[in-house]
Amino acid sequence: IKPQSITHWKEIGEGKTVQGMNETECLLSAGAPKHIRKNGAKTRWMMEDNVAIIFEEGKVADIIR
Repeated sequence: IKPQSITHWKEIGEGKTVQGMNETECLLSAGAPKHIRKNGAKTRWMMEDNVAIIFEEGKVADIIR
């Protein structure tokens, strides 16, 4: 994961992950994923408590709790 620009400082400070975040912002807000699975243009991060963060083209597209 390469560093990307950060624009979601408020959400990061609150420990929230929201749609539109990039991978760097997710690392800062939610921590490192337990597993990463790539499937074409989509990437799925499996987090603690079985939360999945779905990225499309490097941005959060969906969060499955």
